[in-house]
Amino acid sequence: MPDGVDFTQVGLSRNSHIPACTECRARKAKCTKTRPSCAHCRTLNKPCVYPEKVKRSPLTRQHLTAVETRLEVLEAALGKLFPGGATDTIIRSLLSDSPGFDIPSQPSTEPASVANVPVNLPMQNEPSLDSQQNDPITDSSLGDFIDVQIAEPQGSLDVHSLDPQPSDLPPSKTDRDEARLIRAYFEHYHTIFPFIHETTFMKQYETRSLVPQDREWAILCDMVLAVGSWCLQNNDDSSNGHIFAQRAKKRLDQLPILGQSSISLVQALLLMSHYHEKYGQPTDSWTFLGLATRMSIGSGLYQELTYSRDDISPLVKEMWRRVWWSVYCFDSCSSKIHGLPILLPEDKLITVNPVSNIADEDLTEASRLHPNERDNWTIYTGLILQSSYHRMANSINNRILSTDQITLFDMNTYEQMINHWHNNLTLCTQHSKVDELPVWARYARDRQMLCDRSLRLLIHRPALLDWLRRKQISRGQAILGEEPSERQCRTSGLNLARGTIKLTSRLIQEHQYSNVTLPFILYALLHAVLVPIIHLKADQSVPESITWLQDINEAKQTLSFVSTQHDALATHFLTILNQITPSSFTVIDESENGISEPLQPSDLKPAPTGIFGNSELRLLGPTIAGPTSHLAFSEWINGMP
Repeated sequence: MPDGVDFTQVGLSRNSHIPACTECRARKAKCTKTRPSCAHCRTLNKPCVYPEKVKRSPLTRQHLTAVETRLEVLEAALGKLFPGGATDTIIRSLLSDSPGFDIPSQPSTEPASVANVPVNLPMQNEPSLDSQQNDPITDSSLGDFIDVQIAEPQGSLDVHSLDPQPSDLPPSKTDRDEARLIRAYFEHYHTIFPFIHETTFMKQYETRSLVPQDREWAILCDMVLAVGSWCLQNNDDSSNGHIFAQRAKKRLDQLPILGQSSISLVQALLLMSHYHEKYGQPTDSWTFLGLATRMSIGSGLYQELTYSRDDISPLVKEMWRRVWWSVYCFDSCSSKIHGLPILLPEDKLITVNPVSNIADEDLTEASRLHPNERDNWTIYTGLILQSSYHRMANSINNRILSTDQITLFDMNTYEQMINHWHNNLTLCTQHSKVDELPVWARYARDRQMLCDRSLRLLIHRPALLDWLRRKQISRGQAILGEEPSERQCRTSGLNLARGTIKLTSRLIQEHQYSNVTLPFILYALLHAVLVPIIHLKADQSVPESITWLQDINEAKQTLSFVSTQHDALATHFLTILNQITPSSFTVIDESENGISEPLQPSDLKPAPTGIFGNSELRLLGPTIAGPTSHLAFSEWINGMP
């Protein structure tokens, strides 16, 4: 090689790993890659700038293993630092305020366990519950479920809108006060309706000031505080409960409902439904329950296939089952109470396993195997009994709603179905002595007993209403061709109703209830007192009408006793009874022709202000709405001021 050659002027075009200068790259010209200036830049008299060589990590197995190990260590450290869970959400929230940091939008691949998904189903940017399976409803992931929903406006719902802004709401209670309300929730409400895992909730609550929480969990926390206030029989706590419930509704109003799918939100909606029903707001209650049911179905919680993922811990699976069967019981009970169709999937499509009869200490975050079930009472025994009973009861209710006339043979068939359920109950709880049970277990048994009585009354109601129609057509005279079995059936229903009135009155007078259990006692009382009201409306002149009036007055006195304690639901029901049953019924005088004038179907009707359309009990309704108006049973129960 000759002396004096400048090595910087040697062309390097054959070295493809050396990048071209920025000027040649911009012009898409072939760069000679000579230093300090390439041929194009010298010709154009442009500055020749070469970019710095990008340093890349070696794509070796050793390097990738080291990166994975470091990632596992950091995740473990974050899990201990933030035991409340939802680590991926926490990281995104912490980095969202970092300038110049672009948060990746791809879904998280973080494994689901109690440590990181304690109560939430995947959010919009996270994998759905059924991302690794085919959903019979949507055949796609949870995100695709939004596309097949009934058209509904995105964003806030008008029914949830509230006047006050978050800044207008009173300040939150102190930590000590909130801890007292949360303790009241888990001591009184949770033992009857156990669909929130206490340990997981408390961990997330204790780290709320350190870890930014999901908006759905914040709604759940507000409703736990509201229901905890309801559980405490104190006027101040009741006022605070309304504040928390109002704040939860405001936060819900700010969520795009159809874009969310989380266990926390479903749990919060269940609490909102129950809370508003307790305070005499059935329309809002039904709306919240409908949202919870829709989300549960859309998430595939009713399918056992949803729970087959290996990356979900046994505790998370069991928590999801508890939420689903709670939604199932809430919707089933509410539908039968208000005489409305059930929103749940057909029974043959529901494949999820029942809730396990285990204690909370049997199944923890550290559990890797599912524990054996217990033979004695746990807080989940009542949920097991209720879900099993409602599966049978829903079949009966659907048959009643789908036919125009219920025969005596149908009634006997339904009675046999109920008796068959009782005879085949495998839980040892059916042999338990009441005195040996804890208080919450006795409440659960009372609920099951009243639910059974209400279902048997529901079976008798169509035949009873048919008899009322025929009595009106016959102008109060004896019905020709009536079978003795029909009279026996009415007598059986009347005795069952009288027994229910006396039972509920005794439970209330002896204070064998809590704020949590009182609503279903009141609903059982209301449905029972309808039976003597219908008998009295059909024929006021018979001697038995005296005992019917006594039954009605006993129910009124019981409701008055509870109403004086400022119970909104009891006051609501008492108003209904006072409007459909005057203080005294009088025997109708005979007309000039010696024939009694028939009692018109519109004599006792309040103005139609409800929203439902089942006209099952319109015979008890009045002239205000006009003779052609069809008033639903749920309307005159729910439509009162």
